[in-house]
Amino acid sequence: MHLKRYQRPLFGRAIGSLSLAFLVLLFASCSGSPETSQPAPTPTPASKTIPTPNLDTTLVKFDPGLPPDALKAPVVGTVPDNQILHISVAFKLDQNALNQIGKNSKLPQGSAKSATEMANSLGISQEVMQKVQAYFGIQDATVQAGKLRTELTIDMKAGSAARLLKTKFLLHSLNGRQFYAPDPKQPPMLPKFVLDNTVAITGLDNYSSPPEKHSMLSAQNIQTTQRSQASCLRPGANPGIVEPAALAHAYGYDQLWSHGIHGENQTISIITFDGFDQDDVANYFACVGFRGTLKTVNVDTPAPKPEGETTLDLEMIAGMAPSANIVVYMLDQSDPQVKTSSSNAYLDVLQRVIDDNANNKTGGVVSTSWGSAEELKSNNYLAAVHQRFQLMTQVEHLTVFASSGDCGAFNMGVYNLLSVDYPASDPSVVGVGGTTLTLSGNNTRAKEVAWSNGEDQSTCKNSWGSGGGVSTRIEQPKWQNAPGVNNKYAHGMRQVPDVSAVATNLPIYYGGEWLVAGGTSAAAPIWAAGWTLVNQDLKESKQTLIFSPEPMYWVVNNTGSNKNPYFDVVEGDNLYYKATRGWDQPTGIGTPNLYTIYNVLASGV
Repeated sequence: MHLKRYQRPLFGRAIGSLSLAFLVLLFASCSGSPETSQPAPTPTPASKTIPTPNLDTTLVKFDPGLPPDALKAPVVGTVPDNQILHISVAFKLDQNALNQIGKNSKLPQGSAKSATEMANSLGISQEVMQKVQAYFGIQDATVQAGKLRTELTIDMKAGSAARLLKTKFLLHSLNGRQFYAPDPKQPPMLPKFVLDNTVAITGLDNYSSPPEKHSMLSAQNIQTTQRSQASCLRPGANPGIVEPAALAHAYGYDQLWSHGIHGENQTISIITFDGFDQDDVANYFACVGFRGTLKTVNVDTPAPKPEGETTLDLEMIAGMAPSANIVVYMLDQSDPQVKTSSSNAYLDVLQRVIDDNANNKTGGVVSTSWGSAEELKSNNYLAAVHQRFQLMTQVEHLTVFASSGDCGAFNMGVYNLLSVDYPASDPSVVGVGGTTLTLSGNNTRAKEVAWSNGEDQSTCKNSWGSGGGVSTRIEQPKWQNAPGVNNKYAHGMRQVPDVSAVATNLPIYYGGEWLVAGGTSAAAPIWAAGWTLVNQDLKESKQTLIFSPEPMYWVVNNTGSNKNPYFDVVEGDNLYYKATRGWDQPTGIGTPNLYTIYNVLASGV
């Protein structure tokens, strides 16, 4: 059955073919009717060096955008006054500046403006930012602005926030978990000028579930050999296992390799919430001849412990783009300092990626294998995350790949309860589904089917198959247009995944041994590595940075369909939807025929 929509779709059709139309729908959570005038507490005085504009300080109600079942959930307590709330304010972006960014789809390398250079026209004015900072900068609060003046983070005691916003913070219990939220009978009150300049405010509740990993590991008798100081796979000795070189040949990655394209001087960023063991990764790197660099960025917390997810991401990328530079953005969601606001901690990671790429003029690729069901998010959370992905993709020209989940059509983890995974369903993200790939003796594609396994319907355990289906929260963008998209399930809503790749029988080195891994967590970094190779070849052969108001992978599909840039997967299902010709819910528009993808894009330059 379809999950009930509790509010109107968040990202409307106006995104359409001009996907630069950021957040064209105004969120009800950031609007309200005037109530009273601004009271004490006294904010931190603004700097006298910059005049602040005369802004409307009338207070209006703020709606956190929680679903009805959350608002009605039993109250089990109150938030302690000394608990720190990690609040994030996402500001509106200037539409004229965004439209200007999208005017040219091909730019000579180095001629693109950096996000920092565009900050004056992109974000809110410095005067308004200062005024907002002053409002939240009360005693004991820590206020920090992002580089682009598009967001503000505030760490504030719950008691101070309650007094400032004229509300109470209550603890609720729902479906076995606790969350806090403002008292719906005393909704938060904010100055009108704050909400007039705001897309979303998060952190006043922690209803939205944090992202979860999408991967599975299994022990298997794998034949290895000792090569130098590394334990490596014995080539051809493990039938059914898709080794890196075989995968590269099946999807055409090695055709770009033969042209000297291995990811040199290209950067792939990984967003993740577990760690990795240096020795495990070093062993795999030695076996595949990885020549790139690896950098880790710990956001807000020390490095989390290894649980396999990041290891899988790193090794899939290293095997397919062996000279790429990899930056791993990590955060420990179990850290006591972020556990109560782990959904906002995710925003911190995204913002760090944005800030680190603020001066990047050459684009790049981002991969994330973490997500959770759309229905477990508030409107404000979705709006805040969406804006960050838009900044990455439309302003910084980063292509973001996200795994579509491993519970088939039921990403809530309840069999027969339809749900899709977020952020894979975000229209600024490439959602990546999973397949099972069978190779012939010469490592060409013998057969490829949608990945699914419905043997145990009692619990998912990241094992039911390729996540995919129809969003209940986000309208279908106009660029999502291909045979198969207009189906009986669509009803005008965003559908996922967009593309897919192999998600079973992949060898990784983890915990000091070779294991078989899988899940769409493997498919997303495989695509990220492939897109990096395509980007590199275009930059080197055409000396051009290419981007489009609509996602480039859809441009490829709609302009090069007669050249077969994707392998269309037409068999299998994800326990509800069937793979069919054209786009389908288990596998999207298909798996990569990478060299053809490059040729389609190169022919248009």
